[in-house]
Amino acid sequence: MILFRRTLPPTPSAQSRMPPAGFRPQEPPDLLARLLTALQLDLYSVTEVYDDLNDLVGEHATTEPETEAVQRLAAALDHILLRIQAPELAVRCPPDTVRRAQRARACAYSEGAQPSLADARGLALAVLNLLDLVGEQL
Repeated sequence: MILFRRTLPPTPSAQSRMPPAGFRPQEPPDLLARLLTALQLDLYSVTEVYDDLNDLVGEHATTEPETEAVQRLAAALDHILLRIQAPELAVRCPPDTVRRAQRARACAYSEGAQPSLADARGLALAVLNLLDLVGEQL
């Protein structure tokens, strides 16, 4: 004798589980490769990063960013963002500064695309800002 009958909620149809028309899934960034590069990077042995910062936001800044310079700054920013996860460095970095740096990193460089001057300078300023906060402890 069954006193209570358990009913299951209706399952959604295959049609309702489909993404909307025109939806294109984005390729995930190669996060593992970025993390490995960031772990291997020694900021103070890479003097090109400081030259790149000077070229992009220095007194005599260039008007056309080089792709290699933006790549080096992106790798340096990955390194800094990875290292500031440590508690002693995280306290020195305000969360909004870290979010701005992550946004700058996301829009500054994508594989095969020529970076715009504004994106390259935004990336350089994010690197400078984080170096100003925690540079001597990296």
